[in-house]
Amino acid sequence: GMKAKLSGHSANVMRVSAGQKVFFTLDEAFNGILWDGSTLVSLQTINLSTIVPRQCTCVPEHGTICLSGRRLNFVEGNEAAAEKLGKPLTKEQQAKTLAKHKEGASLKESAAPRFCGLAESRASILSATEVEVRLHARSNPGLSRGGFYPPPG
Repeated sequence: GMKAKLSGHSANVMRVSAGQKVFFTLDEAFNGILWDGSTLVSLQTINLSTIVPRQCTCVPEHGTICLSGRRLNFVEGNEAAAEKLGKPLTKEQQAKTLAKHKEGASLKESAAPRFCGLAESRASILSATEVEVRLHARSNPGLSRGGFYPPPG
């Protein structure tokens, strides 16, 4: 398939793997970037040249990213990264989240993500939540366009 450069990568992107609210990209120079799926902001960049991975897979149940080369390696982040990858919340975290939702978080902010992928033909990112489908702009996250909004209710 077609390969294209994303901002933040200095080499062509080889692999994309999606978690719940984030996705992970791996390029030919063995740099991995964890991206926020809703804003396309880089959350963390990792140099993986000592591991030389060829495949990457997000493991939402454990809040880790599995990298495979000659061996399997698991990359863990902090609690916030694990939650965004899709790790189930502890009882304390569930209580905090419930309190936040009671304060009046918007439907868009609380919508669960359903899909995030890299379009091979245009090298664009497409994400889908319960509330919207969005085509993300490579140059500026503020230029991303929502494509579908279901009726309220």
